[in-house]
Amino acid sequence: MTIEESKKLADDIVKALEDRKAKNIEIIQSPKLEAVTDFFVVCSGTSSTHLRGIADLVEEKLEEKGI
Repeated sequence: MTIEESKKLADDIVKALEDRKAKNIEIIQSPKLEAVTDFFVVCSGTSSTHLRGIADLVEEKLEEKGI
């Protein structure tokens, strides 16, 4: 996956998180030395149930992309 594709995926996840009312959403670009990921998407939620829903949504989005 190219850096542009990774950034688009991160942006798509942010939009989905906004729809799910996640709080304090941030995209953090990792240093080029990291081999695992290009970006981290970090957010918070209002309860454990809310966070579970957010995590499930992210998993769904990644599965849709074949990741």
